[in-house]
Amino acid sequence: MSEKNNPGQARPRIVFFSEAVTLAHLVRPVFLATALQKTENYDIFLASPADKRYEFCFTGTNFKRIDITSTTFERFMKRVDAGAPLFDAKTLDQQVQEDLAIIDNLKPDLIVGDQRLSLSVSATLRKTPYIAISNAYWSPYSARRRFPIPDIPVTRLLGARLCQPVFEAIWPLVSHIHAWPVNHVRKKYGLPTLDGWLKVYTDANHVVYADVPTLAPTVPLPPNHHYLGTIPWSPPVALPAWWDTINPGKPCIYISLGSSGKAQLLPGITNALADIDANLLVATAGHIDPNTLPGNVFAAEYLPGAECTAKSELVICNGGSPTVQQILREGKPVLGIPANMDQYLAMEEVCHLGAGLLIRSVEATGARVREQVVKLLGSGSYRSAAEQVRTEIKGMDAETSFCELVGQLVGGTEPA
Repeated sequence: MSEKNNPGQARPRIVFFSEAVTLAHLVRPVFLATALQKTENYDIFLASPADKRYEFCFTGTNFKRIDITSTTFERFMKRVDAGAPLFDAKTLDQQVQEDLAIIDNLKPDLIVGDQRLSLSVSATLRKTPYIAISNAYWSPYSARRRFPIPDIPVTRLLGARLCQPVFEAIWPLVSHIHAWPVNHVRKKYGLPTLDGWLKVYTDANHVVYADVPTLAPTVPLPPNHHYLGTIPWSPPVALPAWWDTINPGKPCIYISLGSSGKAQLLPGITNALADIDANLLVATAGHIDPNTLPGNVFAAEYLPGAECTAKSELVICNGGSPTVQQILREGKPVLGIPANMDQYLAMEEVCHLGAGLLIRSVEATGARVREQVVKLLGSGSYRSAAEQVRTEIKGMDAETSFCELVGQLVGGTEPA
């Protein structure tokens, strides 16, 4: 057990930081902070941007919240689409100053961060123990077979097949370019630079992976790197009024492209599946007018993902790890339509396991989606593979694992 920063304090103080550029990076800290809050053994704070789009994530929570600045979703996605570093040095330096002010004010015993890369500097400067939340496919110890090229301008121009070998050859350079903004700020504060992007993502006293080994395998991990298991989160929204009117004699297909998916693909997908003998449960995220959708579509801005997945035979999504994990937790096959690197890394392992299929977003025509949907519905092998992954997911409890780790680091009692 480590020495506390606040020896006179009744309970250890823990501050979570979320760079809420996409929903996943807020959901994971909220879920884990809530898990610790249940024990009543810690004072919990969550620092995240005040974003009205994500306010529903805090339904039922009662920990203390702190507003922080963040790169906007639009700016973040513009950088992702261009294949540019996700954060610039000026923004990261400003965030370091903001982090330091919060740390100096609250004097936490432990910091937990998700995508808040400035903590690589601020937590180190204040010598405060820091846990980074990540996915194991971003680990320096990942056993991945390759880095798939995302849908960036050169891919859209020349095609992935031609660009992939070149991308693999120059990956070390790409990795260092993406790490440069963090390393620039680290040098300013007298800290050593980090060797590439994967080291930047996992620069912490402890790293927790919101994964199971089958979905994101690694070589043997050092003792400060930990698999938590998947985060079983679903939007806390009510069932829509049409829920009980769905035809029970037809299979359901759940379609949700998420906060970082290509929303412009939704009309083409739903039109291509208009004559398929299935109910389409569509989460629009406000990107499409439900009145323009075909007659077999049941739509709402947001849908309870766990319930929709359980009701469906397969799910079409953007391939992001939280949604994919939710689908496989129910033992259902996945049709992923990824665009960015994170989504490709998550989906390639699913395809390798035989639990789903992948269509690159730039190739996701309605006809192609329909073809793959028919293939998934027509073969039981995808469902069987998904059910095997489900067994491992169900066997790991992220809530208990995280509480046990925090208890070891700063004290407190694990939940009964």
